[in-house]
Amino acid sequence: MQEARNHHFVPKLLLRPWLIEESKRQLNLWGYYWDQKRKEIACKRKGLDSFCCQIDLLSLSSHQLGRDAIERIFFGQIDTKGAVARNALLEFGPSKLDVEQRFDFARLIVSLESRRPTSVRMLRTTANSFSDLLDTDTEVRTHFEREGIDDKPSVYFEKISGSTIEDRILTVIQKITDSPRSYEPLLRTHWHLLRLGSGDGSFLLADRPLIRDGSIKDSSGVWALPLTPKIAFLASQNREALNRIERLSKFQVCRHVNIQSALQAERFVFSTETNNSKWLSKYLGPHRGR
Repeated sequence: MQEARNHHFVPKLLLRPWLIEESKRQLNLWGYYWDQKRKEIACKRKGLDSFCCQIDLLSLSSHQLGRDAIERIFFGQIDTKGAVARNALLEFGPSKLDVEQRFDFARLIVSLESRRPTSVRMLRTTANSFSDLLDTDTEVRTHFEREGIDDKPSVYFEKISGSTIEDRILTVIQKITDSPRSYEPLLRTHWHLLRLGSGDGSFLLADRPLIRDGSIKDSSGVWALPLTPKIAFLASQNREALNRIERLSKFQVCRHVNIQSALQAERFVFSTETNNSKWLSKYLGPHRGR
């Protein structure tokens, strides 16, 4: 099997609803971003494989199941089951999901943060720092000299463990995603779908799609995830908080969600509308939100 090298940190299943048919054979995402050279909002119109992915983002140095095991197997399974749960959620609503579907969707949501390039980069940096610390530790070096070990401590550790320090630390992503501490607070919340009408606008989707307004463990916290241009998933410990949002102007709620998406975007926000350039410059530009 050919190794997967183009790793999506936002699953295609979440991006697809924002595809725009530009011809009979071409479906593109319209990704708005701040063009630093031109000092203005620009729009990149490409297919799914041109956004929210990075070459070898999660690649390991070696693995018995392939260097792409984290991307292809671990996150592949999360995305496959998450897609089924997402489809059931959209078709039948939160109250109709069974226990397994709620678990699969919650797992998908928490994975969105753990596989972000920023998170992965932090783990790789931690691995390099640990190697440097190990190699420069006076006590460790003295012990190695006493035992007649010529290898650097980090190299010796990798030899006896059978994997690199970076690979071992990178697999922490799986433990974080699968930790009950990550997904159980979300499972204990109330779930709701916010649906927009024809005159309420459309949701944007950012390349960092999960919007976290406060902690999901607190009664005031609300998480939001746009699922289609017209439907967003909401979760909160406080049922009344969700009821209040439902009673608000859908246009204003949509506007708020879109602003938050733009403010936290790594680079791109995706839209199915063509009139976003003017207002997005305030939130994607160099002076975000000022």
